[in-house]
Amino acid sequence: NAYIFGSGTDSIVYTGAIHGNERSTRLLMERWKDELEANVRSIPQGKTVVVIPQLNPDGVATGSRVNTRNVDLNRNFSTSDWRKDITDVNNRPFAGGGGAEAMSEAETRTISGYIQRLRPSLVLSYHSIGGLVAANQAGNSAARASLYSQLSGYRNTTGQTSTTFEYAVSGTADDWYAEKLGVASVLVELGSHSYHQFPLNQKAMWAMINA
Repeated sequence: NAYIFGSGTDSIVYTGAIHGNERSTRLLMERWKDELEANVRSIPQGKTVVVIPQLNPDGVATGSRVNTRNVDLNRNFSTSDWRKDITDVNNRPFAGGGGAEAMSEAETRTISGYIQRLRPSLVLSYHSIGGLVAANQAGNSAARASLYSQLSGYRNTTGQTSTTFEYAVSGTADDWYAEKLGVASVLVELGSHSYHQFPLNQKAMWAMINA
């Protein structure tokens, strides 16, 4: 489900729970949705804000990182580095974790098709638990990530993907947005799997609309 606020031509999209066990991201999106509903008049004219609380609803329902077909959705996008066989977050081999082929999963095709049609100026992709932000380096994403970092206190690791995570990362949504669409995206890793950390993120989330 996507919740839409405002009616401008410039869209900013906030997404949570592409990994179903990252519960905090869905909770943050629900808090953000409530915030926007209560302050809809604060959304600048010309802007549309889209909130998608959970990209992996089946994973959320079961508390699983993967979907019901045992695919990590954030390894299933048709990027230049997509791989069928990946490693999990503990750096163990995960055969077929990237999907039988790129874009094999219904959830992946749904969000990619939506972003392709909408062509937002920015996507915010929420994860946990790194306590960091990283731009996909398309458009003005680096400046957005820097601002988000300053306002939230999360460290900015833009351009340091190979050293930020202790496991191999491939076929991600954020890289797909950059490679296929040239759409700016900022990955935000919350510092908790269970707590939404809305007080830390509130100012930064508004700043992404006003930037």
